[in-house]
Amino acid sequence: MVYLNEDIKLGKKGVNYVTTIVDECMCSFHKIEQENDVGIDGQIELFDERRLPIGKLISVQVKTGRSYYDLDKDECYIPVGMHREYWMKIEMPVIGIVCVMDEKYESVKTAFWVDIKEYILENPKATTVKFNMSIHNELSKEKFRKYFYFLICKKAPCIDFNEALLLLDGNARDRVLAMDMLLIFFSQKVKTWEKAFELYNKRDKIVDYNNFMEAISYAYYHPDHWLTKGRHEFSEESKKYVQQKVKMFSEEDIKNVLSIIEEHYFDRGSLGQTAEIIIKNVSDSESKLLHIILDSEIDDDMRYDAEVILAYQNKEYYMQNIKEITCMDSECTELIVKYINDFGYFDLY
Repeated sequence: MVYLNEDIKLGKKGVNYVTTIVDECMCSFHKIEQENDVGIDGQIELFDERRLPIGKLISVQVKTGRSYYDLDKDECYIPVGMHREYWMKIEMPVIGIVCVMDEKYESVKTAFWVDIKEYILENPKATTVKFNMSIHNELSKEKFRKYFYFLICKKAPCIDFNEALLLLDGNARDRVLAMDMLLIFFSQKVKTWEKAFELYNKRDKIVDYNNFMEAISYAYYHPDHWLTKGRHEFSEESKKYVQQKVKMFSEEDIKNVLSIIEEHYFDRGSLGQTAEIIIKNVSDSESKLLHIILDSEIDDDMRYDAEVILAYQNKEYYMQNIKEITCMDSECTELIVKYINDFGYFDLY
C-alpha cells in the first residue's frame, strides 16, 4: 500500500508538471481523474500566441519515476499494456510524456514526449514504447513553443540557424530534423551546404536522398518549382557552392540521383524531373550515364532511367553509341530510336 501511495504521488507530480508547463505556455491541460483513467491522463488544448484556440486537442499519457527512464542510455519507456487498442481508436493525436525527477527525487526536473500512435504504427508488435531523450522532444517551458507546438501540428519548429546546427550534434531524430530544417529554411547559408555535402559524402543515414536532391535542384532554373518565401532561398554564394559541387558529381553520385526516381516517372514537378535537371549540370554527364547504361550489374530500372535521360539531353551522343546500347536489350531502346527517327528528338516529358 505504501508503494501504491508513492506511485500515486509521483503520478500527480508528473501531471502537475505537465499542467504547469502547458498553462505557462498559454495553452490548456484538461485533467482526467484517475478513477476514470483508461490510458489517458488528460488532454492538451492548443492555443496560438494570441490565446486563440486553433482547434487542436491532444490526448496525453503521463508516466513519472525511475522505472520509465534510463539516464545512462538517454531512453524513456512507456508500457503499452492493455491500452493499445484504445489509443489507436482515439480520433486525435496521443502522446506519451515521461517525467524525469531531480537528483533528490523530490520534484520533476524535466520531461520528454513521444507520439504514441505513430510509434505503434511503426512498431505494431511493441509491448513498450521506447524513445530517446533529445533536444526536440523535451517538454519544458523553453521548448514547448519552439518545438512541441509546431511538431505536434506537423509544422517546422521555430528555431534559428545556430539552433538547427546544434541539433546536428543530437541523437538520430534530432539530426534528421536538423538536416530537413537546414536544407529547407537555410539554403542561403554556405555552411548549410558544407555540412550537408560533408554528411552526404560520408553516406550518413540522416541524409535522405529525395530531400537532399530536391533541395539541390533549387540552385538551378526549374520550370515547375513553386517558390515560397523563406523556403529554399539561395544566396549567390550558396548557389555557386552547390553548383560547383554538382558539377563534380561522380558516376556513383549520378546513381544516387537516379535512385530518387519513382517508377520511371518524369512528369513535370516530379522527382524524375528533379533528377534530370541535376544530372544535366554534372560535368561529362553523358559518358557517366552511358557507363551506367552499359553496366549489367546495375539494376534494370536505374539503367532504363539513365537511358531516357541521356537520349533526352543529348540525342546525338546517344545515337553515336546506339550499337553498344542496343546490345543491352533494354525495353526502351527501340521506342527511343523510333521516336528520334520520327521527330528528330526525344521528349522525356
